[in-house]
Amino acid sequence: MTHGKADAAGQDRTPRRGNVWLVVLTVGLGLLATAVASVYDWRARDARETATFERRGFMILEGLSREIDVELEVVRSLARFLQVDAQGNAARFLEFAGPAQLRSPAIQALEWVPRVRAEERGAHEAEMQRLHGGYSVNERSSDGTLMRAANRTDYFPVAQAVPKTSNLPAIGYDIASDPVRRRMLEQARDSGRVATSPRLRLVQESADSYALLVAHPVYRRDIDIEDREGRREALAGFALGAVRLQTLVAKVLPDADRDHVDVHLLDLDAPVAEADLYGQPPPPGDRGPIVERTLDVGPRTWRATIRPREPLASAFTALGFWLLLGGGVIASLLLGASVHSVTRNHARIEREVQARTLDLAEARRRLEQANGELRKEAAERKRSEEERQRVAERVNESQKLESLGVLAGGVAHDFNNLLVGILANAGVAKGQVPPRNMAQATLADIERAALQAADLTKQMLAFSGRGRFVVETLDLSALVHDMGRLVRASISKNVTVHEELGPEVIPVEGDGTQLRQIVMNLMTNAAEAYEGGRGSVLVETGTLQADHAMLSELAAGDELAPGDYAVLMVRDEGVGMDDKTATRIFDPFFTTKFTGRGLGLAAVRGIVRGHQGALQVISAPGEGTTVRVLFPLSRRRVWTNSELGAGSSPAKDVGTVLVIDDEETVRQAVRLTLEDSGFEVIEAPDGLAGIEAFTSCADEVSAVVLDLTMPNLRGEEAFARLRATRYDVPIVLMSGYDERDIGSRIEGWTRASFLQKPFRTEELLGALRGVLES
Repeated sequence: MTHGKADAAGQDRTPRRGNVWLVVLTVGLGLLATAVASVYDWRARDARETATFERRGFMILEGLSREIDVELEVVRSLARFLQVDAQGNAARFLEFAGPAQLRSPAIQALEWVPRVRAEERGAHEAEMQRLHGGYSVNERSSDGTLMRAANRTDYFPVAQAVPKTSNLPAIGYDIASDPVRRRMLEQARDSGRVATSPRLRLVQESADSYALLVAHPVYRRDIDIEDREGRREALAGFALGAVRLQTLVAKVLPDADRDHVDVHLLDLDAPVAEADLYGQPPPPGDRGPIVERTLDVGPRTWRATIRPREPLASAFTALGFWLLLGGGVIASLLLGASVHSVTRNHARIEREVQARTLDLAEARRRLEQANGELRKEAAERKRSEEERQRVAERVNESQKLESLGVLAGGVAHDFNNLLVGILANAGVAKGQVPPRNMAQATLADIERAALQAADLTKQMLAFSGRGRFVVETLDLSALVHDMGRLVRASISKNVTVHEELGPEVIPVEGDGTQLRQIVMNLMTNAAEAYEGGRGSVLVETGTLQADHAMLSELAAGDELAPGDYAVLMVRDEGVGMDDKTATRIFDPFFTTKFTGRGLGLAAVRGIVRGHQGALQVISAPGEGTTVRVLFPLSRRRVWTNSELGAGSSPAKDVGTVLVIDDEETVRQAVRLTLEDSGFEVIEAPDGLAGIEAFTSCADEVSAVVLDLTMPNLRGEEAFARLRATRYDVPIVLMSGYDERDIGSRIEGWTRASFLQKPFRTEELLGALRGVLES
């Protein structure tokens, strides 16, 4: 009996011992998983915070790099301005440098530092005393006080400074008296580019902070620069900018980061003792996240470093770790208890299954939430694709207009050569036929038809943006008023024209004929919008200040700079246009009226582009149309007819003229015209043949008529070689394009004039006589 009880007790203890090991194993695995998950969570949090800091640091350093480039570009712009304008003009210097300094707060000062030779010092000090009072060229003594500069070959004193009040101590200070500053000036002078200094304390600064000097050379324009010695001889002075490093860093450092990150700037080209520009270097052994980047500051190289001021792992992160760890331990113990309970109670297993089912429901909810995010992302991608297609359509439209412009310009150029022959032959024939002969009327009709064809080519050139602009300064309001009287006589009497013109003179620079064509086209279109009914057309002129946002909404306005513009607005309350029609109004030969209307608004757009302007059309069906045109506002004076001088009398038509043109029709027409007027003519079919003919009889040629578009040798090259052979030879340049297209390519316009094809006999003879008399 005793033995049997022992076996029963053993059998009873065996399942319990198995339950204990199962619980221990479950709890142990749970604790191990908790420890692994806690460590992984800690490292993941640390990695995320490090990545976030690095992204923010790179953004700050990128902003610092861009800001440095901006400050250097301000000094370069000041140098270019001084190169061509205001080296000795305080008012002009202030007008340019004042706004530039205000836009860049990190720039402590913008200065003009002229080169003053020893023999010019007295005159320079006398002139500057007249402007500043108590002025002298000075330098710092050994104790730091300012004293009169010692005798040197050259001085580089600060002559102008902006802002003037805070930089008065620097006026007259000889920059070259300090060896560090002098090496910077010499580097800029010999390289012809911007140069920067190591860290410095400015003469005008009392605060204990460092600054950076930026210098760019300004050379005299009357001395050719070929090498370093040429730069030294031609040096006129320096454009100088003083950049406060503390302000530079504060400008790019967000307010939210100023108390949490440390910025350190190190000049790699400076000695170790003077290399620290801003902030403190990372302490030795610092293992925290650090963001570094090298910055090119002119010829010098900086290393910028950003590090967190405090450890990234916050108290919240540590608390989360311990919560996760404690929760895992508790969960492991609970799981062990659950396992123990499952082995003894089937009901508890069912409750555990239900708990898992709840977990699955939560996972499903999260999955649905993730699907919603994916749908949002897909919608965003669809919007991006639609925006890309809209951009592609705008690019295709621009390329189409550019291609049509090139085609129109080429056709107009070749057509002009044919019209030259027609007009010239008609003019010669009219001079040879008796005045009362019936052929005079026929020749007049031929000439009139050719001139009408010439007007068509002008419209084609205007559409291509290469029309001939006889540029002058015009009053936009006066031009509109004059054209209004002409338009009133040509439109329906049922339509009235109201003018609201600016009270002041609105000066614009442009071709009067082309601008009048714009006014007539817009006013005529507005009158025809009433389709024979009654209505009124409002014409306004004025000025406005346009910014980038406004210009970007206008046709041809993306490439314009913000500033002051003259405005022409024509408004009607006619039938208006729908969106489909509005998208085609600038297409050549498109019209909503009867067939065969011509270039229309396409020519208007070409003229506006050629005048560096922009336009906008606002229309809706039944609400009328408003057209607004912007032109750059001119600073020049508008001259009246009574202020313009009279022309000179024509010269006697004698001498030998060399005609160089690759079009035989043009050569023959010009030859007939000149021979009929009394000149002797030599012909050449291209530039090389023309140079050979001129070289053989240079002293006998009175003048040259030269085409600018020829094979073998271009017109501008032929022009240069003709002047090299005989520098004073009178030359008349011919082209089917605008005079401005060639003005920048040809130097030495003395005794030279421009004649655009096609031209009449009187225009050719007038141009030739003009260069012979000049």
